Amino acid sequence: METRKYYLDWLRVIAFCLLICFHAGLLYGPWSYNLKSPRLVPGIEQVLLVFSVWRMPLLFLISGVASTFLIGKLGTGGFALDRIRRLQPVILFGMLVVIPPQVWIELYSKGITSDSYLHFWWTSYLPADQTLAHLSGKTFPTWDHLWFLVYLQVYVLLFAGVVALGRLMRLVPAKAPALPLALLLIGPALWLAATNVWIDAGHP
Repeated sequence: METRKYYLDWLRVIAFCLLICFHAGLLYGPWSYNLKSPRLVPGIEQVLLVFSVWRMPLLFLISGVASTFLIGKLGTGGFALDRIRRLQPVILFGMLVVIPPQVWIELYSKGITSDSYLHFWWTSYLPADQTLAHLSGKTFPTWDHLWFLVYLQVYVLLFAGVVALGRLMRLVPAKAPALPLALLLIGPALWLAATNVWIDAGHP
């Protein structure tokens, strides 16, 4: 009988708590951020650097381990559909409801817009008017801080596709969704190299 991997749940909770602290600290550090406090904290960047090195790799690692267990349970097709069903509504809701107030506060605080929030949301954000977007370095609508979920959805679908292809080619046993060691080592390196070359530097 399969049991839930509670240690993954706790690792995820701890990782997100640290992530919240990291983003809160950005308000008081020297680096560029959506909002900045006029009172900077000397030396806080050293603390932030400790989290910055492993915060996102840890989240992707946890998601990868969970995906490995889940794809063995649901199969590649069921896994892909389950991830779309869970991630896509959250991404869309975030882009339409959660992120817009953050964008408006940033633009308003920087003097880029003086419109009320509802006016901004209805006339600029939803219609994808890029006039204000270009001034802020964004594209409307934006997923902004939800980029992790967008990337995660892409990665899990690619993972499902690779596992399905591997099973089709008899490279991956049906009950053991693992890839050859060489592919596990070389694949991520090639992917990182490709993203550094082809993905615009303005993206996370």
